Amino acid sequence: MSENTGCNTGTSTIAVLVIPRNSFLYSCIVEVYCAAAVCFPFFNREAADWRGVSSEGKPTDVFINIDVMDIDEIAEERMEYSMQFYVNEYWKDTRLNISNKPYGTHFQIPKEILKSIWTPDIIFENSKGGWVYQLAVPNIIVKTHLYGYLHRFTRYNMKIACSMFLQNFPMDTQKCFLSIASLANDDSKMLLKWVDERSEEETLEKVHDLYLGNVHPLKYHVTNATTSKYKQEWPIGIFTTLQANFTFVRHLSSHIFNSYIPSGLVVMLSFLSFWLNVRSVPARVALGLTSLLTLSTQASQVRSHLPPINYLTAIDVWLFSCILQVFLSLVEFATVYSLYSRKLRNRRGASGKAWSDNGSRRLVGSEISDSRSDTRQGKRKTEKISTKEPMSADFEEELQPLDRASRIIFPLGFFVFSLVYWISYLKTSRTF
Repeated sequence: MSENTGCNTGTSTIAVLVIPRNSFLYSCIVEVYCAAAVCFPFFNREAADWRGVSSEGKPTDVFINIDVMDIDEIAEERMEYSMQFYVNEYWKDTRLNISNKPYGTHFQIPKEILKSIWTPDIIFENSKGGWVYQLAVPNIIVKTHLYGYLHRFTRYNMKIACSMFLQNFPMDTQKCFLSIASLANDDSKMLLKWVDERSEEETLEKVHDLYLGNVHPLKYHVTNATTSKYKQEWPIGIFTTLQANFTFVRHLSSHIFNSYIPSGLVVMLSFLSFWLNVRSVPARVALGLTSLLTLSTQASQVRSHLPPINYLTAIDVWLFSCILQVFLSLVEFATVYSLYSRKLRNRRGASGKAWSDNGSRRLVGSEISDSRSDTRQGKRKTEKISTKEPMSADFEEELQPLDRASRIIFPLGFFVFSLVYWISYLKTSRTF
């Protein structure tokens, strides 16, 4: 008694051992039988022709879909991003004897056969480097598929170039893409298409052109993923290029806590110098210089994570404005202290002249002349005491009108700048 295995063997007759259908050995032998009936009889020398042309003389349609597993790094300093993904390729080769039925079992084609049949020669045009996964086994398989298709799926880990425009950094949105094209076969031999372009009768499974799994990049979130294609004309022919497009929006929260809030606090800390006494020179200078050095270090650290671009970014504008505010506070103190010193000299000069007019200095001179027994040290002490005048609190307040005005002008100016800054940059950005 024989069993019908449902394998397409053409005109050949193959004997099958009589084994109970429910046994494990039966299922194993049927699989080997079907694999031999489907894979090996279709191999011939004609299939080894490297031209991807169908028997009707039309170009071979190669349908592509991409399954993105992870986007683990988006590096601004190198203008690239890393992605792990599967590429699924579907094509028909009419020179091979594969069943065109919409059902059946998928069989893996042995590696020995793969070396002798035609396969698409796709390349990734904007790739900077990558590899096919080799963990445990090479992650590349070719199987027979429904409707007579061959199906090759390969897992890649790849670094892909992405030209980024960082003028709005860190409130920027980046658009990156992955380009797939044929290396040697132009459109007269092979046509690259997205899998959604298959005919309706051959659409058996819910496969999208571009699928994103649980993808959550560390510094971004993916807001949009689309596909497109275009044609390029070269001297050797016209080539179709498939393009997977990704839109990355940067997370702003980390920059708020690591850059914006600390720099804002440093600026407000420098404003405390306006409440210090004008004679507190070491305290006010140290406060201003420390704030200035802190902001300069922070600006250098931020720039170290960016490429050597020749334009200002949004965070450059912020940090430069913060540095300018602190610098102006130091200039304000220098101005106040200069006015203070000038008025102090004028006041002392006026006081000395007034004392000379009322005879105070003559009195001191008479006392020194009459007292022949006084020593030189006593004379110096008498002169010092006679010319000293205590500094009144009203005089110090009189010399600090600029400080009092700065206590309002500087914080108000920083608040207005911050308001304009955030409204301007967030108006066209969705980064939260």
